[in-house]
Amino acid sequence: MNAKKPTTFSSLFVKLPYHYKYKLIKKHSCKLPPKLEITETVTVCDQIGNTMASVRANVHELELHAGYQWNGSNIVPDIASCMEASAVHDALCQFMELDLVPRHKKNWKCAARLYRDICRKAGMSKWRSSIRYWFIVWFGF
Repeated sequence: MNAKKPTTFSSLFVKLPYHYKYKLIKKHSCKLPPKLEITETVTVCDQIGNTMASVRANVHELELHAGYQWNGSNIVPDIASCMEASAVHDALCQFMELDLVPRHKKNWKCAARLYRDICRKAGMSKWRSSIRYWFIVWFGF
């Protein structure tokens, strides 16, 4: 009997040679914490109308669609245990920058905590994920 190996986030993206460093090749969903204030379901599309990311308010979920691009972690190196976290965090920040999700301090900190928690879930040490969290909170990386 063949047990199907679970898909890791690392198998869902490719490295790009230009502005954004990474591009999803398959859709990815992430449950959002209830503390993140989401008032409505919103979607971000690229220049030609393809859906890149959406936040679903009724189920508190972020969906990153195939083709979504992000720049990875800032300042610190990109490693396997931060790739999903950096994609989710970048998408949430984009939604807040576009005023599609309320952009107040509570939501920024909630997005940073989500980054830390996803890193831990992916195998990053508590110490390293906390350092990255505080860099995001203090310096906006």
